[in-house]
Amino acid sequence: MKRQTSIHESNDLTSMVDVTFLLLIFFVVTASFVTTRAMQTETPDLASNNPTEVETSPLRIVVDEHNQFFVGEDGVEDFLSTPRELRDAIRSAKDRKQIESLLIEAHEDSRHKAVVQVCDASRAVGVSRIKVNPYK
Repeated sequence: MKRQTSIHESNDLTSMVDVTFLLLIFFVVTASFVTTRAMQTETPDLASNNPTEVETSPLRIVVDEHNQFFVGEDGVEDFLSTPRELRDAIRSAKDRKQIESLLIEAHEDSRHKAVVQVCDASRAVGVSRIKVNPYK
């Protein structure tokens, strides 16, 4: 009879684990992280129903839940449908009343794009002090 020898072959995985960790560390260290630029705004708390206080009487612009613009002066609100009409309304209000600041009241369901359009229109005509007040 032949004698059976049991050969237990085992692979040493230590070196493969070391190489894997070295590659992982290499990619983590050399990866470039993307930083996004964001517009800094001051957002008041929704729970406080007090409107944001501005030193002078600001031009009030309302963005409703359907992303429509309403420019209000002296309790009268005009509906505006395009950003160009919005820019023209801000320019005429600025010329009439020497408005230096803007109060945007945005509905919580309005799109961010509509609020940014109001900000862009106001900065295009020289009004740079902008406050945003969300409402429900």
